[in-house]
Amino acid sequence: MKQHQLSYKFSDSFSSKIKKVTIPDSMVSQEFLFMGCLNLEEVVLPAGIKQIPDNAFAYCKNLKTFQIPSSVEEISDGAFE
Repeated sequence: MKQHQLSYKFSDSFSSKIKKVTIPDSMVSQEFLFMGCLNLEEVVLPAGIKQIPDNAFAYCKNLKTFQIPSSVEEISDGAFE
């Protein structure tokens, strides 16, 4: 399976509408940023991801369900601040 690098970053105006994010298994990027997505409730990360970067989900105050795959080796400081 081909794996792709992708950067997920959302602006404040769009991020307020995001409630669920499922990043497909083919995406193994370590650069995704949902910081400040106030209505984000559920996140499913891809199998094979190694790190959850700093501030990736900071200030996501309504986050209730977060599936961390067993491949994750590092959760950076402030990832869920």
